[in-house]
Amino acid sequence: MFDFKIVVYSPYNKSVQKILGHEVHYLNSNQFDRWDAFKMFPESWLCFLDADCTLDEKLVSDVKLKVQDLFTSDILCGRYKTEKSESTLSRAYNTLCNTWLEAGLLAGEPRLLGGFFVIYSSNKLRAIEFEKFPKWGAEDYRMARQLGKHDFSFKLSEFLFTSHQSKNELAWFFKRAWIHGGNRPADVRTNIKYWAKMILRQNVFSASFILMHFITVFASKAINKTKQRIESLKAFFGFLSKERPSNQRI
Repeated sequence: MFDFKIVVYSPYNKSVQKILGHEVHYLNSNQFDRWDAFKMFPESWLCFLDADCTLDEKLVSDVKLKVQDLFTSDILCGRYKTEKSESTLSRAYNTLCNTWLEAGLLAGEPRLLGGFFVIYSSNKLRAIEFEKFPKWGAEDYRMARQLGKHDFSFKLSEFLFTSHQSKNELAWFFKRAWIHGGNRPADVRTNIKYWAKMILRQNVFSASFILMHFITVFASKAINKTKQRIESLKAFFGFLSKERPSNQRI
């Protein structure tokens, strides 16, 4: 019998619960990062979920079944499912998340969805010094990259899904895209053909939301690059102006 815990990453505190005899811990995202849980629950398999994902007995049973075939250096990646009652915007967002995960792994880049993955809190994992990333925007991507550098393997399950109910708000959708663009690393690898096939399968409304997401991401990235260059130039000329008086001869 292995130690198995569910960690729900949420913006609020909640007492420990149990499902099928396994502890459900609520990790306050305003106080902790996901990797803080690695040290909180050593030598345990941890199933991470976001607060807007559905946790039920079937999900726990399916994850436990898959975990039995994993090594402690494996990371099991699940995906988001959209219920039929959800809006086109929510459907587009979940499609973006799933395709981002799938296309990245196909391109050989470490990726996971912060809202649904399983990992073992081994000594090797707990020894990693994770960087502090901006919250609510690509922190799970950067965490995955660090895990990849430490030889963790990413395994995408074809059968693990959790219902994900994202906010049905355009402002929220574009804010997510803007933050992701600002925090997007320069050397992103992906499978362009896979993305193109996915977009062609969408209806016109869902495809429009997805394209608007990318326009916002790349606009944010371009503006942030411009700001960084301006700051660099200001620092450079500020340095010259400070140096000039001391070099002047009387």
